[in-house]
Amino acid sequence: MKALKIIGGILAGLIIVPIALAFAIGIGAIVVTIVIIVKIIRLITFADLRKKRRKQKLES
Repeated sequence: MKALKIIGGILAGLIIVPIALAFAIGIGAIVVTIVIIVKIIRLITFADLRKKRRKQKLES
């Protein structure tokens, strides 16, 4: 009976671990894409702000 429990535990681990890994990788990928999008948006907006500030400095 003990051997059956051990084998059952190993089989359950073999099924659960890949599912958990896939879930974690999926969440990680979503987080990374959100971070990249936010950084791109920040770069664009900061570039616009810098241009406006330079124009203001040149005018004054």
